[in-house]
Amino acid sequence: MKLIKNLFDYLFYKYYHFQILVGNGDRAFVMAILSLTFISFLYLSSIIMIFLFFIPTKITINPLYGVILLSIIFLMFYLLFSHRKRYISIINDTKFKTKNNFPVIFLSIFSC
Repeated sequence: MKLIKNLFDYLFYKYYHFQILVGNGDRAFVMAILSLTFISFLYLSSIIMIFLFFIPTKITINPLYGVILLSIIFLMFYLLFSHRKRYISIINDTKFKTKNNFPVIFLSIFSC
C-alpha cells in the first residue's frame, strides 16, 4: 500500500511541477489532481472493460457510471492531498526532485 501511495505522491509532484512550468501556477494543485484523476480513470475503465469482455455478464454500462466514477476518484484525490495541506509537504520533499521524467511519461502514455 505504501508503494501505491508513493507512486501517487510522485505523480502528483511531477504533474504539479509541470503545471508550474507551463504557467498555471495559480491552479497547479487542481490541475495536478485532474491529471491524476484522468489517468486513474483510464486505468480503472480499462480493467472494467477487460473484465466485461472476458466474463460474459448481462451488465449494461450507462455513461452516468463514468461520471460517477470520475467524481469519486477526483474527490478521493482531493481529500488525500488537501487534508492538512499534505500537498505542501509533497512539493517540499527532496526524494521526488529528480531529473528523470521517464516514469511519468511512461505511465501517462501507457494508460492511453
